[in-house]
Amino acid sequence: MSIETLILIIAAVSAASAIFGFALSRAAEGRKLRLSRHEHDRLDAILATVPEPGSTLERSCELIQEDATEALGAAIAALLRVGDVLTLSGDLGAGKTTLSRGVLRALGISGPVPSPTFTLVQHYETAALTVAHFDLYRLTDQEEIHELGFEDAYHEGVVMVEWPELLGPLTPVDRLEVHLTDSGTGRTARLVGCGDWASRLARLQC
Repeated sequence: MSIETLILIIAAVSAASAIFGFALSRAAEGRKLRLSRHEHDRLDAILATVPEPGSTLERSCELIQEDATEALGAAIAALLRVGDVLTLSGDLGAGKTTLSRGVLRALGISGPVPSPTFTLVQHYETAALTVAHFDLYRLTDQEEIHELGFEDAYHEGVVMVEWPELLGPLTPVDRLEVHLTDSGTGRTARLVGCGDWASRLARLQC
């Protein structure tokens, strides 16, 4: 279980304690402990926001215009926090760098956002987060990923990874996967929220 998931569980338990307050006082007086229908519904709503360890949530977004891909990146940026890993999958030209540009623009980066195909990693300092943008296309083994500082990068900030298939066992349990494909009339983004991203993905507007 991740730290983020544990925090969510603690928060849910704290909120639920308010619901049980009066019922516990009655129980202390020796009365039968019961909850009203309203209290049951409220408790169910609270517990529904707590993701199960290893849970996933999947959504699809149709991106008809080019700027829709950047707009999706901006929507994802609003949900990012330190320790997040965003994996970007798709063929060459599928829009991985375009989506990354949308994330960085929303975080305040106004300069060029090139593909890190040749540099392998690009670092960005924003007012809110440090972002490392990796492209693993040219790598041949996982030792090279260690040498690029992948693990330090996501512990200290946010990581975006193009061609994440090479990560293998280095792939974090808690991550947002973005799978981009050509739909004929534009692009389709299949989003998979894994671990603590499952609950956050439900809030994403696309």
